[in-house]
Amino acid sequence: MRDRAAAIICAIVCLTLVVTIILIACSLSVLSYTEVGLNYSDWFKTIENRPEPYEHGIHFIGLGHSFKRYKINLETIEFSDDHSATLPMIKCRTKDGLELDLEASLQYKVNKYKIFQIYT
Repeated sequence: MRDRAAAIICAIVCLTLVVTIILIACSLSVLSYTEVGLNYSDWFKTIENRPEPYEHGIHFIGLGHSFKRYKINLETIEFSDDHSATLPMIKCRTKDGLELDLEASLQYKVNKYKIFQIYT
């Protein structure tokens, strides 16, 4: 009887340990070096209001939370016929009705301290 009680207690402790490890692992999230993130609650559909976003690294954000990720490196948007272009060439017309094909390229970088303002 004593061995049976010890086995039950050992099983309960092991199960509790496994569940705890799984819950902690599900509460962690990773951001890469070129990303910042806002803590988003999947349950309440809200964003945590912080003065600064989470930066690269491993973060404990809790169960039911995920990151809304934003790249903070220089991004390029290119409109052209080139195969490596982001979007196709812009086709438009002049005031006189002549067809005009525009190729354009722009670069931008997100200010990581204004991410919350951008999101909201």
